[in-house]
Amino acid sequence: MYNELLEFELGYVSRKDGGDHIRIRSAAQPAFAPRCIAELEATVGELTDELLDELSRQESPDLMELAHRLPLLVITAMLGAPRKDAERLKRWCDDINGRRRRMPARPELVQRAKQGLAKYRQYVSEIIEHGESEPRTGLVATLLAAEGRGQLTRDELVATYALVLHAGHLTTANLIGNGVLALLKHRNQWRLLRDDLSLAPGAVEETFRYDAPVQLSLRTAAVDLELSAVEIPAGTPVALLIGAANRDPKVFSRPDDVDITRRGNDHLALGHGVHFCLGGPLARLQGQVVFSTLARRFPGTKLAADPDTLPRSTGASMRGVMSLPVKFGA
Repeated sequence: MYNELLEFELGYVSRKDGGDHIRIRSAAQPAFAPRCIAELEATVGELTDELLDELSRQESPDLMELAHRLPLLVITAMLGAPRKDAERLKRWCDDINGRRRRMPARPELVQRAKQGLAKYRQYVSEIIEHGESEPRTGLVATLLAAEGRGQLTRDELVATYALVLHAGHLTTANLIGNGVLALLKHRNQWRLLRDDLSLAPGAVEETFRYDAPVQLSLRTAAVDLELSAVEIPAGTPVALLIGAANRDPKVFSRPDDVDITRRGNDHLALGHGVHFCLGGPLARLQGQVVFSTLARRFPGTKLAADPDTLPRSTGASMRGVMSLPVKFGA
């Protein structure tokens, strides 16, 4: 067993490379296949309507409440967990992410993150054991079948679950928050979406590019290379600035403008190549459903605060607003 649960759970699977990475990724891939994602569309739509109903009855609605709760409820369903456990998952996720919101992290935040991750690990282990005794579908069945084939170890199975919670919650919440903020701030783009809901997929892709939920990714140079006259020896840690790449004027025309009709939007917000985000299709689905449902049901929605004063997360990697007050309009 690994001594550092935090590094194991959040880094072990995502930083694997070569044959191990392909083996672990291919074990979970069937649960994120297009057919499986399509089957979740009705569930995502029902949850979005339910959460919007709750918010619309509030005197001062904060759309980040929906942005955080929707991915957690979807992940809870994927894990085969009871819906009532979604709040527990959120608390653990907040503890896990707490150390990443302050750099360098305070010792008490690191300790809280480890405790939260240990609790989640125990919770997942119980779900897996229950799944072994009863027929299951979705992610549970997919990973248990992979373990049965010898494709995954039990530690790798549990780490994959932890990665689904960590990567699937906060990044999707930030996608929704950043996207709605960009659309409501740029009213001409909101009107385009309001008048043509088929533009929702383009709105999601432009949100990913314009205000990426993850701003940087850490990698290690596999070979000696030279980049812009800078020598980078093999083994050197490298920070890939996704947010900057997505605003590269050599790749994107008018990179600082929001354009939900943009063509050839080859952003890097979901990674690239063999490390392309496994849960990307699920995040896209949730973003599309939220954007289109909000524009259809409340086309007169406006920001209820100055967008330039909204509090944002303080971490170096994750980027998102912590509060998004709105006024709904018919």
